[in-house]
Amino acid sequence: MLKESWFVSAAKKKTFDCFSAGFFFLVIWFAGVIVPLYPFIIGIDGFSQFWEFDFSDKSTAIESALLLYTAALLFVLLGCYLGRKTQFSIPGKVRYIGSARIFSQRSFIFTMLALLAFAMILVVLGGVSGLLQGASDRIRAFAGLNGLFLLENLLLSVSLAWFIRLTRGEKKKLSERFCFWLYLFVALFVCALQGQKSTIFIIILSLIIVRHYRVQRVSLVKGAVLGFVMFVSLMIYHLLKQELLATGRFFFINEEQGVFLSFVHLLATQFTGNLMQLQTMTVLVDAMPKSLEWQNGSTLLMIVLILIPSGLFPDKPLTAAGVFTGAFWPDKWLMEGTTLPPGIFGELYMNFGALGVLFGGLFLGLLWGRLYGAVIYNPKSDRALGVYALAVASMLHLFRGELASVALLVASILIPFLFLSSKRQEPVNNSI
Repeated sequence: MLKESWFVSAAKKKTFDCFSAGFFFLVIWFAGVIVPLYPFIIGIDGFSQFWEFDFSDKSTAIESALLLYTAALLFVLLGCYLGRKTQFSIPGKVRYIGSARIFSQRSFIFTMLALLAFAMILVVLGGVSGLLQGASDRIRAFAGLNGLFLLENLLLSVSLAWFIRLTRGEKKKLSERFCFWLYLFVALFVCALQGQKSTIFIIILSLIIVRHYRVQRVSLVKGAVLGFVMFVSLMIYHLLKQELLATGRFFFINEEQGVFLSFVHLLATQFTGNLMQLQTMTVLVDAMPKSLEWQNGSTLLMIVLILIPSGLFPDKPLTAAGVFTGAFWPDKWLMEGTTLPPGIFGELYMNFGALGVLFGGLFLGLLWGRLYGAVIYNPKSDRALGVYALAVASMLHLFRGELASVALLVASILIPFLFLSSKRQEPVNNSI
């Protein structure tokens, strides 16, 4: 008999699940809204130091932003509950990773396309050195190459599908497992050369989530430790990419503090600098519509327009990050090429006000809850697990980023994965 997966037994016993959609969103919400609250009030947070803004009534704006985010949290949790219930009542179709032959053929095609795109990027940028130099300023250095960079995510789609295949049923041969880890290392290396920190985070967390549901659960304590290790590892990678490889030296080191204390200070700065959703919402509540008009859905159109080159569509609307930064810190964009994303709920507020935040939260909760229910009620479904893993792994970047860029990133991994997990019947576990 095949060993019953942990997830099946966990669902029966109502075991706490740290990767459930509702709880994972709650953790992200707490980190992005509650943690920066006091530092923001007294003005010692990363936002106040690097993104100066003259509030007309800061305290009132903070209270309104807190109220909006609290309501958003409740609507997301309600949506997660309802979404899970609808999945039970109206279940989705079960799909599996294809047979060994089909999976190998499609994976080979995707891999060749990804490597061809990578070779074209190297030619355009003048080799690996040009790629490394451009990784420190991706927005300007890689302009016009987004399509080629997205094709490289085919390697990650294959990695996700392959890992799910390895966790299904009987244990696979050592040779196949070795080939998978080698393939994954190459895929991550290619992403690392481009400075794709968020992409690396999403795929690694997706694999952890797959293992959580198919092999061994991750406890809350282990999850916290894993989160800290991933954060520190990505910051080390960030320093190598942004400083050492780009300039030949480290600039974060303060001689008076030493290397260790300087690194701790960097971690604190990066954490507060990447989770500023309370601050960005406070700016929007304080300034709109006086300093920035309601966008009425224009930034959401970038989901379908983002890939069109500006040369072909000069009037293409800006992304939410471009609109937000251009309205309040135009010099940051014009002089430094830096943008500040408002977060998904900030973007919803920019477009539709408070109602956009509430209904957007409910819709996201319904989506996440339904995907979670698909994993719970169809534990053997490879496609459901892969889609849910990507959805949860990208939740942080959606919360702190913008809809168009995050949706495009997830789609570049998800769509090829759907082609790799299209089998209607459970396949025989043959080795590749």
